[in-house]
Amino acid sequence: MPRTHWHRTPINLSMLLVTCLAFAPTVTAAAISTGGGGWTPPSDMPDWITPLAFVILIAVYALIVFEVVHRALAAAIGGIAVVVALHAVGDGPDLGTVVT
Repeated sequence: MPRTHWHRTPINLSMLLVTCLAFAPTVTAAAISTGGGGWTPPSDMPDWITPLAFVILIAVYALIVFEVVHRALAAAIGGIAVVVALHAVGDGPDLGTVVT
């Protein structure tokens, strides 16, 4: 009767991470609103800023999916577009905040 050998397979990092995350406790949290209504945007926020944010997001996704530019460059272009949009509204961060 031949003797079978059990081969040890090395546990790679991804298997270890998945195993650890499987036993990690999950946290489910929800915000409790006491006002009864939903979220309302600030009164001084223009109506065009939310659709512009969606356009920027979809444009960045399109750049990444169709591989027009590298995904890091697409993310940088999207970030610059968001900062420019915030400055157009008037709530843009100063240069020190953007750099750090």
